[in-house]
Amino acid sequence: MASTEKEESEEEAVVKPEEPRIKWTEVPAIFMFVAIISGFIALSIIDLLDYSNTSCYNALFGDPRVKFFSPSILVVLSSCLGVTFILSIIYLACALRAPGWYLYISLILQIVVTLIGVIIHLVQTSWLSGALCIFWLFLSLFLYWVLRKNKRKSVVQMTIVSELISKNPSVIVISILGAIFCSACSVLVAADTIAGFGKSVSDECSVNRQLRPEGEFLGLLTFIAISHYMMVEVVKGSIRVATSSVFGWWYYVPNELFKASEFIRLHGVTWEGLFLALTYSSGSVCLSSFFLAISKLGAQVIGAWSQELMVSSVLAQTQDISAIVLAWVLSNCVWCLNSILSHFTNYVLVNVALYNHTYFKGVQQTMHLVTSQGGKTLINDCLAGGTFAFASWCIGTLSALAAYIYMRWIALYDTEGIYFVTSFIVIVSIQISSIILVSIPTGLQTVYVAFNNDPHILQETHPHIYELLMECL
Repeated sequence: MASTEKEESEEEAVVKPEEPRIKWTEVPAIFMFVAIISGFIALSIIDLLDYSNTSCYNALFGDPRVKFFSPSILVVLSSCLGVTFILSIIYLACALRAPGWYLYISLILQIVVTLIGVIIHLVQTSWLSGALCIFWLFLSLFLYWVLRKNKRKSVVQMTIVSELISKNPSVIVISILGAIFCSACSVLVAADTIAGFGKSVSDECSVNRQLRPEGEFLGLLTFIAISHYMMVEVVKGSIRVATSSVFGWWYYVPNELFKASEFIRLHGVTWEGLFLALTYSSGSVCLSSFFLAISKLGAQVIGAWSQELMVSSVLAQTQDISAIVLAWVLSNCVWCLNSILSHFTNYVLVNVALYNHTYFKGVQQTMHLVTSQGGKTLINDCLAGGTFAFASWCIGTLSALAAYIYMRWIALYDTEGIYFVTSFIVIVSIQISSIILVSIPTGLQTVYVAFNNDPHILQETHPHIYELLMECL
């Protein structure tokens, strides 16, 4: 009788994932996303039909950026996207096979690349950009020096995540499928931007022979940017929810097979998680993508304004640098806030996936996590999760550098066209690589959140893993 009561109490102690339910308060976010994407598709069809039915398609006049659809540029774009996929998969494979070496080498590379950026900017007398690189260099060195004792914990976390992902390769499959979908969307966005730009520089790009006003084009560009960012963030958010579901089942649901191995293949859990992301949790994903899209658009606009102000001031040889410094400080502050919001949203989606919370309930839980465990959360993101953001940046930069070398010295191209194409490649490559690499940082954040909320569950289901994590605290 006593043993029966003990078994019942143990069963009650185990927290199992709740049954999924529709979050009616977030349904309007789904309709908003569908409306925005439908509007984007409709505008794309109209502009591309005009573009293809006019002489603008031949790109024999006007601004060189209208030549984006030339066969040579399409080859460059396709090649760079292919390079991005290959580098991202290699990076992911290295992180899965040797998480310890990956972490140490990534930290060293991050410092070396930042130091190279300092040297380049100072040689080019770009004092403000050089000062920013110096600031990030010293901040990185300071953080890594303070957090050096936690490297073992990060390696242990990386090893746990890598083992489970290796047993469940479907997590990587959905990441690659999401990256392919976003690549196609990015090409459509570029095509629509070029077609819309053609109408603003020449009436020959319009069937009605009407030149598009500058204000209308800027409004269209803003709408396209929001649509693009939302599509990417919805894909990434869906993959995060699916990945968190896999780690949630591993963490919370005991299984007899775990007695033979701590990590097993969870059949069908990845696709169930993806279904959850596209149905019951789709409102949370759409809502988070909207906020991130607005944040990224604001950061991009302020960054472009700051860069334009600095360039115009240099050309005018003005001595008043107060406005330049203000724009530079504001631009970097906005980018930092955007980065913080991205990391915060990652934890929100983890709570949505693990506990079937609404978006705002996830925000509340994440705020509690940050305020109560701020230092540990910083360690979790900086030492392990942060290296993947750096990896995406490196991959995007390498892809754009390859395109620049080819277009600048091998296949000669107009300078303005090179700037447009390489800028597009940087943005798209970073987005694609971050989607391919999203599974590992999501796993790290999921294990961290679950362990912080319910450490006794891991002690019951995976005592060996629990002991490893406790030794690192």
